[in-house]
Amino acid sequence: TEKKEKAPEAVVVQSAAGEVRVATPAVSNLAEKSASKVYGVESVISKVESRRVVKGENQEPSSEVLIDLELGIGSGQNVTQVSDAVRTAVSEQMKEVLGLAEYSIDISITEIASKDAAKKSRVS
Repeated sequence: TEKKEKAPEAVVVQSAAGEVRVATPAVSNLAEKSASKVYGVESVISKVESRRVVKGENQEPSSEVLIDLELGIGSGQNVTQVSDAVRTAVSEQMKEVLGLAEYSIDISITEIASKDAAKKSRVS
């Protein structure tokens, strides 16, 4: 198999001084922390895939990054509002911390917490 087909274990970020490799678990951790801070999010599992591609006239390598988030949200939360807020929060961190301009974020809601579960956690 060719190396270009195999997913690297790092995201390649271009800086003025050259190439910087960020481990995919570090990118995944950043995405999870960003998503978990959003109101209504109860749990987050993230998977990050990175594929090295060569684009442009300069033929500089970069990474195509796919961030897959599985969210558990609280009962009574609006799925689209929480998803949009998570996408915004994660996007801001990818741009600010990693300088990534191109990536995609896929969000799946895997759990909606029941009201009973919320009541059980309270002490009466």
